[in-house]
Amino acid sequence: MRSIGLQRGNNDRVDAIRISEYAFRYADKAQLWLPEREVLLEIKELVSLRKRLLNAKNALKVPLGELAGFQNKKLLKELEKLNKKPVEALKNQITEIEKKIRSLIKKDEQLNNLFALVTSVDGVGEAAAGLPQPRCDFLGDYYYHRRAAPQ
Repeated sequence: MRSIGLQRGNNDRVDAIRISEYAFRYADKAQLWLPEREVLLEIKELVSLRKRLLNAKNALKVPLGELAGFQNKKLLKELEKLNKKPVEALKNQITEIEKKIRSLIKKDEQLNNLFALVTSVDGVGEAAAGLPQPRCDFLGDYYYHRRAAPQ
């Protein structure tokens, strides 16, 4: 695509004509936009929250592990005792989020079928199937493109 550069005499009518010419010229390359399904948006938000909670849990646990060889045992036990309740609370919240994600997948027929198919492969569990870290809309994309494709 070439730039039209700086042109004098722009107004709404001229701009509308240029836009319509552009749209007509590239109509064959246009892709139908479909909004993401509500269930996928909800799962993405829950996965994002889960990731933040995991980071918070690790931020509490890792420093204690690093101190294990350097601090005296009494201080380390005290720090672990103080850290135990927040870490357990975070673990419980993460478990609840995972349950919610699973229930959303089970409620949606398409997601449930695709998730069952993906996890039926040996060595592919929930983590590899996309539950903790979905990178794309692979669970819903296929159906959108099939539906949007000309029949």
